[in-house]
Amino acid sequence: MLEVIGAGFGRTGTDSLRAALNQLGYPCYHMFVAAERKDFERWVSADEQLRLHDDMSQMREILGDFKATVDFPASVFYKELLRDNPGAKVVLTVRDSESWYKSAINTIWHPWAYEWSPLILSTPPGRQMKNLRDVYVARILKKSVHEVKAAGGPVEIRDKSRMVQCFDEHIKEVKAHVPPGDLLVFQVKDGWEPLCAFLGKPVPSTPFPNVNNVNDFWRQVKVVNTVVGIFYSVLVGIFAVAVHFMAIYMSK
Repeated sequence: MLEVIGAGFGRTGTDSLRAALNQLGYPCYHMFVAAERKDFERWVSADEQLRLHDDMSQMREILGDFKATVDFPASVFYKELLRDNPGAKVVLTVRDSESWYKSAINTIWHPWAYEWSPLILSTPPGRQMKNLRDVYVARILKKSVHEVKAAGGPVEIRDKSRMVQCFDEHIKEVKAHVPPGDLLVFQVKDGWEPLCAFLGKPVPSTPFPNVNNVNDFWRQVKVVNTVVGIFYSVLVGIFAVAVHFMAIYMSK
């Protein structure tokens, strides 16, 4: 059962919160965990199962023994997760909406980042990540996945005013949906004290985690793009060698 549900959008300090929750004894699920465990298609299937049959069983299987969730994709399912885990606490990570959009459009929604990168999209994991992106962005936009795909993808994310509106409306929605005693509206810059008081945990002596800033993000993206690029370079090299030897063989 989940004890902590993160309802904040990506780029609101969710990875720092994940590190903090792990440190406090709540094994935490995050988009990075989805990538490590190759869960992208499982989330797409879980979303479909939920929409068509109101069935949370596959989502429960994905989250398994985790005690907390933060970030996309889980955060856009906070209502369903709260219903399925009565008594769980909800942490809504927030920041200024303008700075949030600037961070998102320069990282997770940048044209060369992960599921947007043509290089990464040419791989099966990249296409799976794109399918999951369409799921969570559809929920942000209050649209169906079919509508998002029919439009050629979540084109609205390039519309700053639209996305800032979605961000602000999501915060209002969470505040209206979650009982005040079960909700912490949290900025990671506030550190350990409000989080620990909310969860009834002692405050650690170590500084509050500060991870996955813009520079950290692009170092990771560069590594992934480089690995994919090397893979294709090797394939091209093998193909060229094969063609060369085939030409030699055919000329005999």
